[in-house]
Amino acid sequence: MKKFLLYLYLMLMVVSAAHAQITITAADMPNTGDTLRMSQATPASVLGKNFAATGANHTWDFSTLMPASQYLDTFVSVMSTPILYYPTFLATASIALKGESFSMSTFSLTNVYDFFKETTSAFTQVGFAAQFSGIPLPTLYSSPDYWYRFPLNFQDKDSCQFGYTVAIPTLFSLSNQSKRVNMVDGWGTLITPFGTFQTLRIMSVITSRDSLQSDSLPFPIPPTTTVTTEYKWLANGHRAPLLTVTNRGGMNPISTVAYRDHFLNLASVQNPEAVTTALSIHPNPTSGKIRISHTEGQNGTGGMYRIADLAGKTVMQGAYSFAGNSYHLDISSLPSGIYVLQMVLPSGLTGTARIVKN
Repeated sequence: MKKFLLYLYLMLMVVSAAHAQITITAADMPNTGDTLRMSQATPASVLGKNFAATGANHTWDFSTLMPASQYLDTFVSVMSTPILYYPTFLATASIALKGESFSMSTFSLTNVYDFFKETTSAFTQVGFAAQFSGIPLPTLYSSPDYWYRFPLNFQDKDSCQFGYTVAIPTLFSLSNQSKRVNMVDGWGTLITPFGTFQTLRIMSVITSRDSLQSDSLPFPIPPTTTVTTEYKWLANGHRAPLLTVTNRGGMNPISTVAYRDHFLNLASVQNPEAVTTALSIHPNPTSGKIRISHTEGQNGTGGMYRIADLAGKTVMQGAYSFAGNSYHLDISSLPSGIYVLQMVLPSGLTGTARIVKN
């Protein structure tokens, strides 16, 4: 009996530890050389999700998120960035995050980097840099933007203020003043397509005031204020948030949902904002294999699929490849019930269908 009670006690300790609040430290931040793959969720898979819900020992089940596209967060040393950035950041930053280049009309933005300082007490952004149509613009913040202060625990709260000015002679000058308020407002279990993790959830509210002056306009441009709310779920040993939800207000509100993921051989996504479309399922109801077809189906094209029960829990997922305009899937292992199938189609549409399993 004593052995049984000891065994039971140990098991309860293990279960309790598996659901205990974690602490985030500097050891959980990215290192030089890290390449962390992220998936951006389709708008259709985000609909109806309550990302604001939180609390102690909370469970966030976002297992039904579907990927529209993927990208890599690539962290490099400061000396791996362009040499023209060295004078500004060699002494102020310890790591850099490579950004995306883009062009518009006659202008281009290349060699984009965010610069961070990592210490045992904080992870801060100290500035950013880019080349605007070949003109280097290394920009140091007036004071650091504190993303995290360590150790990070439930109910921790902090704030900071920072700003910057970017000027291109004869074109424009942009000044920014921002305030960040961080609150660790939850801890518990996060479930995403990447897995199940014990996490801390941090909510950040960033209020930014931008003032733009243009040399080509004869009148002043009124300053604008934007409020951005970020939700981030952090776990021990994962180097970056496992899930990030960004809600950016202003004249044109933008919401994005990105999560850590494995490499997926996604079909080329031409329109990630596209609406959903219906899939054809036969036979339906079924007791075993189903034939999934769609007019977009072409031999050899494919993507990812996910099957969820009516509570939204993922019960089956994987990659698919069309043979002709259809794909055969065996769901005989699923219990009897009603399920929802989601597929990322070659155009970026999210195909959906309801399946009845006998």
